[in-house]
Amino acid sequence: LSIQEYIMEIKQSNTIRRETIIGSRRLSNYWWASVVGAASIGFLFVGIQSYITTIEIRFFPQGLVMSLYGFVGIGLSLYLWCTIIWSIGS
Repeated sequence: LSIQEYIMEIKQSNTIRRETIIGSRRLSNYWWASVVGAASIGFLFVGIQSYITTIEIRFFPQGLVMSLYGFVGIGLSLYLWCTIIWSIGS
């Protein structure tokens, strides 16, 4: 059967296949959005602190990389929170 014949056969048989999609509002998504957000704020804080003061971590390259990871983590956390708030997938 070709794809078009298969689709026509499904339409004629009056059967509808439904699959349950859990969606984005699961406990694990809340957990990961919170953990990623908290960790990325920590990375960003350490990166900025290494620029401002002289601590054991030098700004170049460790502080710069930690700041980059902080910004990327905040973006990922915002993405996860937006998918939870907008209830994408349900």
